[in-house]
Amino acid sequence: MHTFSKLRQGTRRSPACHQDQPQNVAEVRYYFQSRASKRSETVAREERWRQERLAACSAFAGAVMDFRGAQYERVLGSLSGISGTDRSAGIAESSRLRSIAWSSFYRFKLTSPGEGLCRLAEQVVEETADLSDAEDETDLKKRSERARRRLQEFSSAAASNLAGTATP
Repeated sequence: MHTFSKLRQGTRRSPACHQDQPQNVAEVRYYFQSRASKRSETVAREERWRQERLAACSAFAGAVMDFRGAQYERVLGSLSGISGTDRSAGIAESSRLRSIAWSSFYRFKLTSPGEGLCRLAEQVVEETADLSDAEDETDLKKRSERARRRLQEFSSAAASNLAGTATP
């Protein structure tokens, strides 16, 4: 039988069974303020974590786009017969941007809640690196488009994840 039913019937409450209930208005106020404070802290912490994940996703996507552009220019130049200093500069720039892309990937991986999303991000970097294996300009365009689509797939999955609608 509920406590309120017992009170209506004139039954006395046993002090032992209600020790955890507040005894006055101040205790009630403290209890609810404490709960509200904890909830606010949790919401703020979750929002900071979401912002960190968003920053990591954005940095990763930007780094991969830069890497893809450098790879495309490097391979296109190589296919066009560019050699010497210009070719070496293209290779150096591509290598530098590949390092940045991988660094961004690892930062993303540290903040990502889903293994599936991490696998997808890794595939994005690997497919972008595969541009250098293109045999001709048609193959280069095909590989570049495949890397772009994979990045788009990653971006959509990451957006869903950040919105809380899906975890790949």
